[in-house]
Amino acid sequence: MIDKILEFSVRQRVLVLMGALALLLGGLWSTPKLPMDAIPDITGVQVQVNTMVPALAPDEVEKLVTVPLEMALGGVAGVTEMRSLSRFGLSQITLQFTDNTDIYRARQLVTERLQSAADSLPQGLTPKLIPITTGLGEVFYYTIDYAPNAPNAPASREAQLMALWEIQEYLIKPQLRTVPGVADVNAYGGYVKQIVVQPNVAKLRDAGLTVSDLAKVVGENVENAGSGIVDAGGEQLVIRGVGRVISPEEIAELPAKFAAAVMPLRVKDLAEVQIGHAFRTGAGTHDGREALVGVPMMLMGENSHAVAERVAAKVEEIQKRLPGRRHQPGIQ
Repeated sequence: MIDKILEFSVRQRVLVLMGALALLLGGLWSTPKLPMDAIPDITGVQVQVNTMVPALAPDEVEKLVTVPLEMALGGVAGVTEMRSLSRFGLSQITLQFTDNTDIYRARQLVTERLQSAADSLPQGLTPKLIPITTGLGEVFYYTIDYAPNAPNAPASREAQLMALWEIQEYLIKPQLRTVPGVADVNAYGGYVKQIVVQPNVAKLRDAGLTVSDLAKVVGENVENAGSGIVDAGGEQLVIRGVGRVISPEEIAELPAKFAAAVMPLRVKDLAEVQIGHAFRTGAGTHDGREALVGVPMMLMGENSHAVAERVAAKVEEIQKRLPGRRHQPGIQ
């Protein structure tokens, strides 16, 4: 058999050379399209369910959230392993499926089970599936910062990071999520802007109120109400009640208690209202300075090299829409 192959190759030299040339051209064409990566991603098909549980200890999280979810998710078709983690403020359940399971079908099965488990969880908790990505999905890093001597930059670094977080969340992140191959965009560092109401316990006690009473007053003034439409003179007038407060000054002026005085007790008489930020559990740095770091997460199974190039091109496009700010992308 080998003798015949060698004889054919010698007699048909032109055909063999053309075949070798075709293989060479095919290899050159396919080389840029190969899914190259520094570390092969051997992560199996898995679905992870995260539930944020504020103000509960790990043992309460395990008893009230993790165990009911495990009971609801038990027996899902194709699951080979289920493991869970309960810690302060977080319940995490990971389901490992067989290798030939379609990831989208697996997520659909888990979602159906989560809907049936909603009634057994404490009020206000919503289990969520993580994006379709893996631990090796961080293929691109970038930082956001103000340009030197930017006229619109806040004075303090804390205020800058607060403003940069809003730019990342509402301007940059939605655009990067449209890039093919990007499952989600995470951010490290920054501060989440909030209006903080700090009650004065002594003044509340003197007024005969509690912290819950003060929270109820503020909570009742965060929504608008629609009342319908009125026909008048051939025109339609929309009636609505505007009760939503949008600034610290408006919250401070809310009446908290009506007594015998001419003016009611207002929120500012019982608490301090100011701009603050949510409690955070981590931070990001760049060149030894605290910064806001963005991380686009690659969709599972995508080509990391191609996704990183598409993200880099999108970052350059977004950067042109940020006058007066410095956008520093970097592939790592």
